[in-house]
Amino acid sequence: SCDSIIGISSSAYVSLTLPSASTQGSGRILTIKDEYQITRTQAGNTHIAITASGADKIDHQTSYVIEGDSVALTLYTDGISKWFIY
Repeated sequence: SCDSIIGISSSAYVSLTLPSASTQGSGRILTIKDEYQITRTQAGNTHIAITASGADKIDHQTSYVIEGDSVALTLYTDGISKWFIY
């Protein structure tokens, strides 16, 4: 496995589904970075929605929302069924 950075360069709402943790290998790191200069909000429908694949979880949840200005989210996987935010 290799670590990856996903750059978001759109000002619109973005929805991403993470790859299955079981296919990534333990310790895989994935960073999602907002490269567009806006303040992202759910109210303005400009947020970034991250969804876990299948039955996987992101810190015990099925999805996670990124809001704010120039935000980033870094996750790592257990290689089985979980992604963790750090």
